[in-house]
Amino acid sequence: ALLREAKLKIQLKDGTFTGNVALTIRDLSKEYLKYKKSSTYPKTFKTYTDRMEIIKEHIGYVKVKNLNAKTLDKFYNYLRDEHINKKGEHYNPSTIQYFGSCTNFMGLVSAHVK
Repeated sequence: ALLREAKLKIQLKDGTFTGNVALTIRDLSKEYLKYKKSSTYPKTFKTYTDRMEIIKEHIGYVKVKNLNAKTLDKFYNYLRDEHINKKGEHYNPSTIQYFGSCTNFMGLVSAHVK
């Protein structure tokens, strides 16, 4: 997974990344979790998995090439104003930033697929 990530970063940097234009956020989330599984503790990985399920539920259908600020803003607003976590509360800003770090990676890929 680390080798794959390194290759992807090189391709993004030098402009040789072509990507799969049919790739969805759901597809990319699987790759993201494969990478995270090898680099995190089990409890932390469970948190990543739970949060990735929320991402997939709400924007998983979006093709990576179509990921844009409007879609992400709508998702972040949902997390802040509507989603209730396991404690029965809305997410705090730092948790929403975590979701941003996940989608930022997806957005990085998206910017190079277009």
